[in-house]
Amino acid sequence: MTNTERRKQAVAGNPMEWFTTPLGLLTLSKTRAALTDSVRAIPGQELMTLGVPLPGDWLEGCLLRARYLGVESREDASSCGERVDARTTLFVADSGMLPFPADSMNAVVIHHGLDTTERPHAMVREVARVLSPGGHLIIAGFNPWSLWGMRRLLTRRGSFPWNGNFIAPHRLTDWLRLLGFTLDNVSYFLLRPPIADVGLWDRPWFRRVRSRMELPLGGVYIVRARKQAVIMRPVRERRRVLRPAVIAMPMPKPTARQ
Repeated sequence: MTNTERRKQAVAGNPMEWFTTPLGLLTLSKTRAALTDSVRAIPGQELMTLGVPLPGDWLEGCLLRARYLGVESREDASSCGERVDARTTLFVADSGMLPFPADSMNAVVIHHGLDTTERPHAMVREVARVLSPGGHLIIAGFNPWSLWGMRRLLTRRGSFPWNGNFIAPHRLTDWLRLLGFTLDNVSYFLLRPPIADVGLWDRPWFRRVRSRMELPLGGVYIVRARKQAVIMRPVRERRRVLRPAVIAMPMPKPTARQ
């Protein structure tokens, strides 16, 4: 097997390897900046990241100090390497059975985790369990309604990201609403073909045109949502209204005048 073949096999089996390719680095640069801005001002202490690990310094300036990174296999954990900084606790667990109590996280970031897991709905449901009321959920995923989704349909799905789930944003937001989330916003990136060098698409004037269009057709989207706080309303006891009893009284019969 040649070095090129080995690299292709590694990319197919490990999404982190794809993010070292030219197209992967381009994707990472866009999503990383947006995710960093999203978590920077979130208050609280606990932050959990699921999915494909991001570079270790992506949380620079973040207020959340207790950080956890979850992966689904020991192989993924061993390949994280420099993506885990000294302040992050790495754990291995099924994304549908996270080792944290309910309402314990202030924020959760899913970086293409729904694209790689076999049970995306179970992951979202479990994240809803561990998020505290008012907690923030930020999800980055590949958009099927894009040129990237078109390539996924036309190409062989043997390697990442084309073998991913590509969950549509409207379907994901429906899941979130059913689980008690309010949607903050959805943003789209990489309105371009899924190749690293696209000539015309990279020219400054064409980038300005694309930024003004604001079409939901970018190859990558980021969904920001918040778990609704449960408001306990006291149950008021209904007061029984005592109505006066109606008693039938005999009416005197009229008498004839003598």
